[in-house]
Amino acid sequence: MELNIKSVLLVADLGTDTGYVLDHALSLARKYQAKIHIIYCFDIIKFRAESTAELYMSQVELKDSIEDSLVEEESHIRGKLKSICHDRLVKLSADEALIAGFDIERKPATQAILDAAAVYQADLIVMGEQRQSGLRNPRLSSTAMKILNRATVPVFVVKGAAGQA
Repeated sequence: MELNIKSVLLVADLGTDTGYVLDHALSLARKYQAKIHIIYCFDIIKFRAESTAELYMSQVELKDSIEDSLVEEESHIRGKLKSICHDRLVKLSADEALIAGFDIERKPATQAILDAAAVYQADLIVMGEQRQSGLRNPRLSSTAMKILNRATVPVFVVKGAAGQA
């Protein structure tokens, strides 16, 4: 059976292995002439300071302030992703057209990843191992496990590369 990979969804987390995981996705994209769609996810949570902030500003002002902060954070994340991609593309002498775009999602990671895989008709999901830290016997994060269990396409989990950047 010949693989037909035309669309790769790369799950980025901006950890130390992001570039290394991207290298794997780029290698696959070059081999199969596929496009890479990059997704970064973060949950919006209520901050404890929000209740204190309500003492000093209206609900509208608070909502606008939180939205401004989120937009600023998304811009920062997008800049970091573009920088990492540029560096890796140069390092691998790869065509920047391999990167189709970046999505930054403000919803739970598992659902955002599965939704993006469907939207982009991904043939493959590539993600880092995202191991839970602090455990005697580390295991994959709950997000990675959920993606492995729920995805309708193959999932390529890239083991961390100690010392590789």
